Amino acid sequence: MYGYPPPQPPMYRQEKDYIGQAFIALLLYYVGLWFGGLIANIIFLNNAKRDEQMGYLVRNKGCLTTLLWVQVILGILSCIGTVIWLFAMGGLAIIGAASGGY
Repeated sequence: MYGYPPPQPPMYRQEKDYIGQAFIALLLYYVGLWFGGLIANIIFLNNAKRDEQMGYLVRNKGCLTTLLWVQVILGILSCIGTVIWLFAMGGLAIIGAASGGY
């Protein structure tokens, strides 16, 4: 009747949600395994990117990205703060004296 095919319903795309992995990485960061949380976060983020490239509808990838940025920035700031605190308290001299150096 018409010269064109009828409109097709949208194709169903499988969906993957990464909120559970974001909570796992967050727990690993805060139970004393910061490097474990960092590694898990990077692995989960790479999996989310791979799934997105394969055509899956990926949800909460932004949670993993934000968690990674926040934890890296907090890790750097805590290292800087520790060094400043050690200098302020004379801690580096105490550490050097305890190891036999001056």
